[in-house]
Amino acid sequence: MTNTILVINAGSSSMKVAGYNADTGEQTFKATINAVADYDQAVKQALADIRGPVVGVGYRVVNGGRFNTAQVITPEVIEEITAATKYAPLHNPPALAGIAMLQKLYPAAKHVAVFDTAFFADMPDVARMYALPETLRKAYMRFGYHACRIRTWRSRLLLRRSCLSSWPLPSAPSIRCQDPCR
Repeated sequence: MTNTILVINAGSSSMKVAGYNADTGEQTFKATINAVADYDQAVKQALADIRGPVVGVGYRVVNGGRFNTAQVITPEVIEEITAATKYAPLHNPPALAGIAMLQKLYPAAKHVAVFDTAFFADMPDVARMYALPETLRKAYMRFGYHACRIRTWRSRLLLRRSCLSSWPLPSAPSIRCQDPCR
């Protein structure tokens, strides 16, 4: 049986799910469910085609609060995503619901969150901040919602490596691109 890594994007009204072969990185399935009213039902529907064990699950989360890099999901990470819900009230609750459900479905898998807020996290202040008075700058800076930062194939390799500890990570340079998480 093939080990599977899932990637979940639970939005305010839709859910996108993709499955990847953990050994080859090849996409094995993709599902989009629009007009989601019940996320539990949507997850079950989207995952109906999975074959083989799930070894990793990656989640797109709009606002990760103080986190600006991918995080293995722990109670502390859940707490931070929950606290950041005030900044993304339409997106963080479905992401949290998906995380809770999939952790129950796949307790042995490694669960990792990737945050839209990471997009501008390592930009210099001159590029990230708006031209505003000093007292307003930190309150009005670019966060990068709806623009996940993905290090294309290397991010997949890192997720695969974190799920399969014996899998070697190549030393080739990474490619950075902006992806609308579609």
